[in-house]
Amino acid sequence: EVITTVDEDMAALLETFDRQGALRTTAIMILSDHGLHVSPAFLMGETAGLLENLMPLCHLILPRSLLDSSTDLRQNLLANQQKLVSSIDLHATFRQLAYWPNPPPPGPDTISNYERRPFRAKSLMGPIDNERPCADAGIPEDLCVCQVTS
Repeated sequence: EVITTVDEDMAALLETFDRQGALRTTAIMILSDHGLHVSPAFLMGETAGLLENLMPLCHLILPRSLLDSSTDLRQNLLANQQKLVSSIDLHATFRQLAYWPNPPPPGPDTISNYERRPFRAKSLMGPIDNERPCADAGIPEDLCVCQVTS
């Protein structure tokens, strides 16, 4: 697997941040642009391979003080681990983090995707619907994980 080539370096970087105290005041998001797309399961068109490709890695490391500041925040983050989100939701999350503990100023939180269907970005720090359809998250139909699982 390609990702194993960065495991030790990533761990060392995060340990350095921790030793230096940066994790007390810094939010870190670790992302990939896609899942494992060179696996036999993906190349053979198996469901597991397609799902892996459509659901890339997304880890959010937040300062404990932020997590401890709000029970709702902690509960939302835990619940949203299993929710459908898109990159525009990550943008909304960063906007909210940038102004925390105040709400972000009014901004472009309604975006139109290529089909011109408006949707509203949702911060991972707030509630996200359990039954959120891909179109409401700004995810094109051909990239919708729901199409693979149905």
